[in-house]
Amino acid sequence: MSHIFGVALLIAHALPQPAVQAHLTPLPEDEAAILAQLVVLDRQNALTPASLAPLLQMRHARYQQARLAFAARRRPPAPSPPAWSGTPGVEQWRPLVVEHFPADQVDTAMRVMACESTGNPSAKNPRSTAAGLWQFIRSTWDWVAGVLGLPTYAQGGPYDPVGSTRAAAWLQANGGWQHWECY
Repeated sequence: MSHIFGVALLIAHALPQPAVQAHLTPLPEDEAAILAQLVVLDRQNALTPASLAPLLQMRHARYQQARLAFAARRRPPAPSPPAWSGTPGVEQWRPLVVEHFPADQVDTAMRVMACESTGNPSAKNPRSTAAGLWQFIRSTWDWVAGVLGLPTYAQGGPYDPVGSTRAAAWLQANGGWQHWECY
């Protein structure tokens, strides 16, 4: 079993970080399967990089599963948005929101806009590049604007209420509300 120690060290170095490792769900059948395959390969003097690849892939799959489970436990669920009571600065944009968002998303869109910009199309976050009614950051705006054929961030695109509402509706339809901190 001379090779087993070296392979065990190789696999041990592929272990997750301690914070993630503490949250691993024990999967003894996976570990037993890896060890059994290592013993067989060692007895056959067949421990090669090619023979180790599937074992390392199994170990990596377990790590990814644990990492995702750990991340899911760290993230609290998003709170439900409060009931919409209306904001005068935002209400002026309701017809535009109705035009671009599905009917079941209009009130949520109005709440998000109220939180993001209070309905001010010239709103600019002084600590980031977030701008306009929907507070698009430069990178997100330029990506969505490229898809929709809208003016770039440098051309003032996020400050256009029609274009930014169209972009917000597209982004929400293609990725949900998680793009906005106010949701």
